[in-house]
Amino acid sequence: MNEKTEQTTEQTTEQTTEQTTEQTTEQKTVKQQLQGELASWQTKIDEAKVQMHLGAKEVEQKIQPHVEQLEQELTQAKKHWEQLENASESA
Repeated sequence: MNEKTEQTTEQTTEQTTEQTTEQTTEQKTVKQQLQGELASWQTKIDEAKVQMHLGAKEVEQKIQPHVEQLEQELTQAKKHWEQLENASESA
């Protein structure tokens, strides 16, 4: 090969190497951005799960007194029912 061809070949090789390096750097940047976004989404999902759990506890605390009252009323109703059945059997 002559000197001009060798220079052109070297320039082409250098350009290809630079392009490959640029692509690799760009790919790494995009990959890091995507990993950051994925981590952000995971954090948001984890926060949502915590909020759901806390929300459930809050609702449970609000409802618990009502449930207890209903259970007491049910117990009293069962006692009244037993009294009515006993009175009917006596009569």
